[in-house]
Amino acid sequence: LGKTVSVTNGNAALANGSYSLVASRYTKVKQFVAPVAINDPDLTGYIFLGRDYALAGNGNAYFATWAQAVGNLTNTYATRFDVATGKWDALPALVSDGVAESRDNRAIGLDAHGNALLAFDQDGPTTSMVLAARYVANTGKWAKPAPLTTDGNDYGFPRLTVAPNGVAGLFYGPTYRDGPLRGEAPRGASRIFKEA
Repeated sequence: LGKTVSVTNGNAALANGSYSLVASRYTKVKQFVAPVAINDPDLTGYIFLGRDYALAGNGNAYFATWAQAVGNLTNTYATRFDVATGKWDALPALVSDGVAESRDNRAIGLDAHGNALLAFDQDGPTTSMVLAARYVANTGKWAKPAPLTTDGNDYGFPRLTVAPNGVAGLFYGPTYRDGPLRGEAPRGASRIFKEA
């Protein structure tokens, strides 16, 4: 089977990919249905799902997120499956800024109203930073990503949870991507916030 399975209220979504990303929906009646491509067919660079947290669902919708190479750059994308219509978004949304390199880690969660929060690590001017973007269900759009850490701290590996009421908890830690840190080493940080 695929790398990641998310189960909510008796429904599940499955994702697995290399250069193209496919998803299959599970129902008690049909079991897993034929997989469909969910990535942009015009983008053929490698796809990296990450280690965990690539899918989230609330019974009404599923969100999938991944990083994909576009030329010499890697971007973070997300797409939504609407349970009521049985369809994925026509094309995934570019969630990262499309300028700086997205790293290999991302986490997504959503509340009971269908609002989603996607945290990911991306190259800053000198070190890795954690950013987050919010999907607003009543507009169907992603907000621009906002940095949650400052450049120079070299944070990454976001882990995220979102409660049904929209309160989110985020944990992230040092990436150590440039070798041993100089000076006192950060051991991780957390942030709890409520999206308006």
